[in-house]
Amino acid sequence: MLQEVLNLGALASGNAVVQIISIILGILLYLYKDEIKAFAKSKGIFKDIARILKLSDRVRKDLKILATALEDGKITPDEAIELANLYAPEHLSLMVDKADAYIDKVSNAGCICIGENSTVVLSDYVAGPSHVLPTGGTARFSSPLNITDFIKFINLVEVDEAGLREMGQAASTIARAEGFEAHARAVEERLKEG
Repeated sequence: MLQEVLNLGALASGNAVVQIISIILGILLYLYKDEIKAFAKSKGIFKDIARILKLSDRVRKDLKILATALEDGKITPDEAIELANLYAPEHLSLMVDKADAYIDKVSNAGCICIGENSTVVLSDYVAGPSHVLPTGGTARFSSPLNITDFIKFINLVEVDEAGLREMGQAASTIARAEGFEAHARAVEERLKEG
């Protein structure tokens, strides 16, 4: 648990994506809150967690703010999920009590690992259906590799005369705005015939 946070922290040092890593660490700090608090209290290091992670000054400052917010209860689970949805992570670990209650609130993640035993490593190599996941925030608009990626689809469009009259002018206007004059005229000619 804490090792995963430490690993992410090591990646952040001197990296150009420090702000994104800060957000991820903030989410992780919230989602691992109870485990981190228990570990930190037993070692007396909660206030110095950023120093232990050996992070850049920017991340260290953000983590101190987040640590204080966590201790004061100023970050709610819904806010943590909102941050996760904005970041659209490849993996999102939900390591909180009643994790199932948060699944439907996650709209942007490649894979949701539920509970402390559902590690990213297991999901990547042995427990998940695919290790091919959307990265770099692309989980906002794409999905993990799945069977539909191997199925060919064909769109079908059938418009009657009433539909042509209803939609034709809009189609002509859009086609012309996109620079497709012949498309615009094709619809207009059909409208004249109808």
